[in-house]
Amino acid sequence: AIIISAIYLSSKGYGLPNEKNPSVLIRLLYGLFAASIGVILMNFSIRLLGDVIIDLRTVAIIIVTTFLGGLPGLVASVLIGVARLFISVSQAAQNTAATYFILGIVLYFVDLIIKNKSIQNRLWVIYGIVMSLRSVNFYINVIEKNRVFILLLVWVYTAMGTIIAYGFAKEI
Repeated sequence: AIIISAIYLSSKGYGLPNEKNPSVLIRLLYGLFAASIGVILMNFSIRLLGDVIIDLRTVAIIIVTTFLGGLPGLVASVLIGVARLFISVSQAAQNTAATYFILGIVLYFVDLIIKNKSIQNRLWVIYGIVMSLRSVNFYINVIEKNRVFILLLVWVYTAMGTIIAYGFAKEI
């Protein structure tokens, strides 16, 4: 519901489709908006076994990068990483923040390569990059014996959120 509401609200502003050529300021503002949504989504996480939580904060990054490019993806990733440090400064939080900083930089440069691809191709390339980096972070931070199963749940949960968000964004 949070993602759907965010997409709807964003469509009332400049709109999502990248056929338009938004200014740098608009892209920065959408990055800030996506980061805000990501932080809200962190607060509505689902606790799995032990200390493992899953949330859809990366969907905000995936959608904004897919439709508006690497700059808003960079802004959203970095701000979500910083916000993660405000929740706690544990080693896991520091690793996660670093992962989001790296993710933002990677998305920025990958976008330069894939910017002329179709929206659907961009979506799946970006999803793959985001989930690959999240998986590395997951394996560094999670020691649960069922971590392969948990990681599979994270991939599926995020894929479902991404597909729903993408479908709604395309309809808007």
